[in-house]
Amino acid sequence: MLFYVQSQVRKLFWLLMTISLLMACTPTLEPLTATREVAVQETAVPSTPDAVATLITQLEQTGAIIHNEGDEPGFFDGATGTVRLTINGSTVRVITFPTLATRQRISDALAPDGFSLTLTEGDVTTNIYLDGEPFPHFWAQDTLIINYVGTDTATVAILTNVLGSPIADGSRPYPTPTPHVPWITPTPAAAPTPLPIPTPNSNIIAITEPPIFDDGAVRLQGWSPDGRYLAYFIYTQEQLDASPGPPGAAEGTFTLYDSATGAICQQYPLSGTFSYEGPGKGQQFTWLPDGSFFVLTQDGRVLQSAMPCGGDVDLTAVFPEPLSRIESLSPDQSLLLLTSQNSYLFYNWQTQAITLIPEVTPDSMNNLVWSPDGTYLAITLAGNYTGDRNPIGGSRVVDITNGQIIARHDWEPAHAVDGAFGGPEWISPTEFVVTVSLDQGPFLMNVDGEIRPLLPLFGLEFVRDQMSPIAATYVDQESSTYHILLSGLQWFDDGIPAQIYHSDSAAVEQLGITNYYLASSGLISTDDGLARQITAVNQPFVPMADSPCYAPGFTPQSTLYLHITGSANTVELYSLPECRHVATVQIPDEYAGQYLGGRVSPDGRFLAITPTDTNGYAQALFVIPLDF
Repeated sequence: MLFYVQSQVRKLFWLLMTISLLMACTPTLEPLTATREVAVQETAVPSTPDAVATLITQLEQTGAIIHNEGDEPGFFDGATGTVRLTINGSTVRVITFPTLATRQRISDALAPDGFSLTLTEGDVTTNIYLDGEPFPHFWAQDTLIINYVGTDTATVAILTNVLGSPIADGSRPYPTPTPHVPWITPTPAAAPTPLPIPTPNSNIIAITEPPIFDDGAVRLQGWSPDGRYLAYFIYTQEQLDASPGPPGAAEGTFTLYDSATGAICQQYPLSGTFSYEGPGKGQQFTWLPDGSFFVLTQDGRVLQSAMPCGGDVDLTAVFPEPLSRIESLSPDQSLLLLTSQNSYLFYNWQTQAITLIPEVTPDSMNNLVWSPDGTYLAITLAGNYTGDRNPIGGSRVVDITNGQIIARHDWEPAHAVDGAFGGPEWISPTEFVVTVSLDQGPFLMNVDGEIRPLLPLFGLEFVRDQMSPIAATYVDQESSTYHILLSGLQWFDDGIPAQIYHSDSAAVEQLGITNYYLASSGLISTDDGLARQITAVNQPFVPMADSPCYAPGFTPQSTLYLHITGSANTVELYSLPECRHVATVQIPDEYAGQYLGGRVSPDGRFLAITPTDTNGYAQALFVIPLDF
């Protein structure tokens, strides 16, 4: 990231500052009589806990997994510090200010594209150019400025749902490139099919039963796959007083609610603190395909039971060393990928067979992704991402039958620019895309270790330090074709708009847009409320504002979609995929006007709702049946 500063008081000066982490320093500006470099001191200062706590809780109410990774120095003039969060693995920075006026001064100075800000002090006007990272997004709330850099549609949608539209984003015009590969010839497109428009329904559900918890704070963890059990942490007032800070700073009490009987179980000692960072989905418990409950307790035990809080079987002795995290289940659901103190391992939960993965040291910033058929595991090694880049990091391919590494390639990861350290994203059972690297650009790698640079597919060549290309992929399962969306091809004045490589035609389609989001469903959306499918070649983008069911990346795995718009006293429910309005849920008057969060059970039979007060805590939990 490069900061350029230009001051005009009949003299021109430039301030050049290189930083290793995105926006992690505080520039000190002063008039200069000649061009020179200015040293910048970094001083970490405490964050403002109340405002940050409120934000964290608001984000959690969307169902996102939020982790507080600690404080960093502030990088805007007048800022008191920066709190680094992860939202479902994507890095988001929250810049804190001592007063609303101080924050307003900076947010008003930000350019609409988010790449610069203009500050005026007397007769001195200072232009600060924040360039070098594509797709910056800024939001403001209270004494906070929230910054996300990347193209993850779910992250942007979650932040926009909580904070409203960005005060600045990274869209900017680019010239049309000269193609070097076949380009798709535009053809007149048929009238696009509009997104579903909801139909009204007068079904109103009033909550009349008391909450199942209202004596402290609540943090939802999610429903079991069959929709019977709801997992959450509760924090009593005594626990909160003993551990002041944002929700999750206290240990809390892990709780399971049985929607069939109304019973509550608290027999598993799990930590409710933010103890995990990185892009993976590491967790302390999971439900297995047969409905049994698998859990790693805080005291080091490994337990499994046919049903939560049933007859637990202690499996601790089965494992060669203590386990620290559950990573994921294989595509065929036969293996659990687990993290122990010194290694990753595959665990067959039916036979109790264990296969260790040698050489790879566990790191919460590593990214581990199964191949589509579960034959291989691709690992992105984060390397020394905060120091001298030694080790550099890279990719490893593991054969799951024996845990051996069968392919390896070293490359320099970015600092989670795309939320996952460059993927990997599989495009076939034997090949994946590394979506971003600092030294080689995005590239394709197969299980034999063969490397193909990605940019030549677009008729381009990677030039380090002059571009920051980022790839995103979508695989059409029916046709087994893949589509690669490329952006960030130039940092400075000239550039190339986003474009798509379609594997079925080996042709490139130019989108003519620079700021986009690609959902896991293949839907491309833009900041101005337009969308189209990545496979719809030459189709125009259509408005999506009329469809409240549009929720790329985080639509729950349910037949119902929960639609919440800020502070209110109602929650709207729509059926998917037709977007039919099926019910309005009214919360009790005493919680009216508070921020509402909630989750529909996967079977669509229950709704968990958590009202959040002005202190930033989810202060109650309602679980209501959806009988309609």
